[in-house]
Amino acid sequence: MQIDPHYDNELLTPQEVADILKVSIHTVMNYFKSEINPLPVIKITSSTYRVRKSDLLEWMKSLPDPRMDV
Repeated sequence: MQIDPHYDNELLTPQEVADILKVSIHTVMNYFKSEINPLPVIKITSSTYRVRKSDLLEWMKSLPDPRMDV
């Protein structure tokens, strides 16, 4: 099996996601629970979550461009 070198499977904590997006951890948790376009999350335990970096990048691409709201 070949692994695409551009596919990043690194797991991020909710805090790391918040830092990347420049939002609060509370906002990231809301993204997990969103009914419309939720951020994919891996639930490790009842209080431990991780996000694949590749999933975060794909999710970010799926968001509307805020520049188009002008």
